[in-house]
Amino acid sequence: MEFKSEENIFYENKDMMRNRGIFSDCPIGWGGLVRQLFKDIRAACKKHNSPLPIVLQIKSKFGRLCFYLEREWIIGESPVAIEVNSLIRDAEDKSMTICEITGLPGSYYIKDGWYATLNKNKAHDLGYMKVENISPR
Repeated sequence: MEFKSEENIFYENKDMMRNRGIFSDCPIGWGGLVRQLFKDIRAACKKHNSPLPIVLQIKSKFGRLCFYLEREWIIGESPVAIEVNSLIRDAEDKSMTICEITGLPGSYYIKDGWYATLNKNKAHDLGYMKVENISPR
């Protein structure tokens, strides 16, 4: 799914992105989660008087949000890099509790080897089976 409108998360945060086309795999149900993550990253950078990171990609992988930054932010040991990476990990973990289609509370499901975080009704409609005993990491 894709955010189509110019009044969207990616447009609002274009100063943190090089190429808006790389976000076409970000499910719309995680829009609120991603929007809050951008706000939290901005606040952390402001607190540490640090430049904003560049976001390389946002997508769903195995039914979980994946939020990728430029390499120096991933391996950085500065206080801001540590805080931003923690914010990202928390959002990625939280994505496994939010339906990637509807934004409602969700659980982890599988269908034909494809994982998704869905609410019960959406999973049923799409023919997914619940995955039991899954941990965020």
